[in-house]
Amino acid sequence: MNQINFRFNAEGEMTTFLHTESIVFHIDRDLYIPGNILFSDGSSMKTTDGSSTSLIAGSATQRCYVEGAGSQARFYFILSFLQLSMNHVIIADQKNHCLQFLNRITNQTGQYAGTCTHRGNQDGVNALLNRPRNLINDLKDPGHIVITEDSGITKTMNTTNRIVSHFWTVGRIVYNVIQSLETGD
Repeated sequence: MNQINFRFNAEGEMTTFLHTESIVFHIDRDLYIPGNILFSDGSSMKTTDGSSTSLIAGSATQRCYVEGAGSQARFYFILSFLQLSMNHVIIADQKNHCLQFLNRITNQTGQYAGTCTHRGNQDGVNALLNRPRNLINDLKDPGHIVITEDSGITKTMNTTNRIVSHFWTVGRIVYNVIQSLETGD
């Protein structure tokens, strides 16, 4: 049985991650079940209260791409996820070369960005991704997430229209410096 031990400080933030028998690549506070921890376990998403663990979607042993609900869904290899809201999680399915969504109410999964099982480097609505690795919210541009890939390429995606484009780091740094000079920050 998988067991994750954790503690919360007075502000409700996780302060200690002690032990797991799972292969955990990403862990976060569970927004859907307050007090729980949401984590990826290889090719599945799980939640725990510290003493018991529940499968949300996927399988720890079967890896492929299948859209479905709960244990019928399949991921290939989850390195990262991002909770867009209490009910919606975006998952970086690395070896399926795409982002999948997870609806926490129904535990239904599906393709969100990229074309699952097709590797490539293409921007737009019909983007192709190359082993997405990390997902983070773009704090400077709300409504966008930053996607890093194994290839070293960084992309950004508009979460409203799901358009993926290359993230030009140098241009972004220049833009941020200009904005800081204009606002005095």
